[in-house]
Amino acid sequence: QVVAEHPARRSMCRLGELRLERTFQYPLGPDRPLMGSFDTREEVCRAVGGARHGDVVLFEDGHVATVVGVRADRYGVPRLWSHREGEKGATVIDEDEELRVVSKATYIPSGGLPSGTPPSTAAAWLQPTFWYMTASGSPMRFDISDDVCLSVGGFRHGQVLRLASETSESVVIGAQRVPYRRQFVQLWLTKRGQVAAFSVYPQL
Repeated sequence: QVVAEHPARRSMCRLGELRLERTFQYPLGPDRPLMGSFDTREEVCRAVGGARHGDVVLFEDGHVATVVGVRADRYGVPRLWSHREGEKGATVIDEDEELRVVSKATYIPSGGLPSGTPPSTAAAWLQPTFWYMTASGSPMRFDISDDVCLSVGGFRHGQVLRLASETSESVVIGAQRVPYRRQFVQLWLTKRGQVAAFSVYPQL
C-alpha cells in the first residue's frame, strides 16, 4: 500500500506498470534484519537500478556491496536494494547513487549467508599482487588490473594525474581496501617522485 507520494515515482514512469515477482528471500535491514522478499530477475534489476542480482558494486564513497534485488520502498516505489559490507542485511539504494559494478554476479543463497555475512566478502574480485609502500610506512599489495582500477577509480595503473587540489602530479598505483575501514575500496596514488601511496575516493 502506498502511504505517501514520492518524487522518485515520476522517474519510474519509463518502467510502466512494473509487476514484481518477489520470490527470493533475504535479510532486510542494516542491524537487526527481518526476512524480506525480492524480485531478482535480471531485466527488472537492470531496469530499476542498472545492475544485476549478485553484482558486486561500489558506492560513490567506495563502500562495497552486493546487489540483492528489487522491492518497493516505503512509498511503494520499486527500488534496487543491496547488502553493504559492515551491515547485516539489505538496504535500499539511494536514487541518486551512481554505482560502479566491479565484479560479475556472485552466488547469493536464499536466506543469506550465516551471521549476516555480505556475499561480496566471499567474492574474490580483488586480486592484490603489486607491492608498494604506503604513507603509513607499511607495504601493501594492490590490484593493478585494468578492469578493477577503471571500475574503482576510472584510471589505470601507471597513469599520471593531477588532482584538482594538488599542484604536483600523481601516479596511479592500484586498488585496495582501506585499512581499518575494510568495507571500503579505493584507488591509491603516489605523488610523482615519492614512494608512498595514499588513497583517494573512487571518483576523483
